Amino acid sequence: MTEKLIKNGILTGHELRQTVLHKIELGILNAKKDGFCEKEAFLTACKARFGSIVSIVDWDFARSNGDVNSFPGNIVSALQYARIKSGKNILDLYDVENPKAWEGVIDDVLSDPNQCQFFCDNFWRSPMVSHPMRALPLQYLLPFHFGNAGIKGIDIGAGAHVAFPMLNSKPFLSFEFEGDKSLRQLRNPINLLLAVGVDKQKRDIDWARVGYYPGKRTYQRLELLNTAYERAISDATRFPVVCASVFEPKLYSMIAEVDPTSSPKYDFVFTSFIRHQLGKHPSIQEKFISTIAQIVREEGIWVDIGRELLDTGWHPYDGWAVEVYRMNSGQMHSIGIPFILTADQARVKKAIPEYFLG
Repeated sequence: MTEKLIKNGILTGHELRQTVLHKIELGILNAKKDGFCEKEAFLTACKARFGSIVSIVDWDFARSNGDVNSFPGNIVSALQYARIKSGKNILDLYDVENPKAWEGVIDDVLSDPNQCQFFCDNFWRSPMVSHPMRALPLQYLLPFHFGNAGIKGIDIGAGAHVAFPMLNSKPFLSFEFEGDKSLRQLRNPINLLLAVGVDKQKRDIDWARVGYYPGKRTYQRLELLNTAYERAISDATRFPVVCASVFEPKLYSMIAEVDPTSSPKYDFVFTSFIRHQLGKHPSIQEKFISTIAQIVREEGIWVDIGRELLDTGWHPYDGWAVEVYRMNSGQMHSIGIPFILTADQARVKKAIPEYFLG
């Protein structure tokens, strides 16, 4: 249904409302399949109160498929952002499995003029989901490909730019997963000279904090997010932020402004779960890859996660491939899949040791 509705790329009015509702329903099915009771409870409440949400949100402004691909995550972010900006404790319901409790929260937000305004203003805002552990594969891939050489990289779609600052940290160097024992010789400190974060949104740590679905793991994720953010701002020169779209014509010059090195190209680029948000049309994806190719040096690498979401249709996944591309003669070429992330997109599930034998 969703693919049919967004095939023309532009949605408004009834079709837009139906698409968002369908995203909520699919989210419920996915949460139920994964046994994610807290997320299921939240989305069930969203469906029950969808009529109330419809009545206060602007549905007449035309939206692209990229605008709706991040739903239903937008709803939890907008709701919790309204609460945190009104002085509420956003942690009080993360372990609740009763939809009625979340219905009460939704009613409270929508009935309060101040909270309701925050909710409406941010309803269509892209979530800033921050899982620093997504970058854990780099702790192994960068030493494997570059050894001890000083390197620099870019995280495109970096959100709050909290992934790269966790490289060489204790959580990264000690995290265990299937197949990690065969790779421990690669657990060496990375000589990271510069790590730029690029995102179309300005860094807003509160917006990042509300990017998680309810769940018992959320408390731990928020703790890691806060740790990563502190590491980032304490070394801001090495971890600068550029606020720009990946399709910004002046992107390269904007990156150069925060780069004190003399080299115009980068050793690696990292992207995770952003390609589908740009739009699935082949021309958009070709333009995106062309942008990556302009940034990465010859023999440099691009590490991408979430390509599966470009597939036609929607269905839950048991894991997500971490795919590596190498720049060769001006073209990006896939060279393999060294890791699989967990279904919740938050951490490494297993390694594929064969990748490291080549």
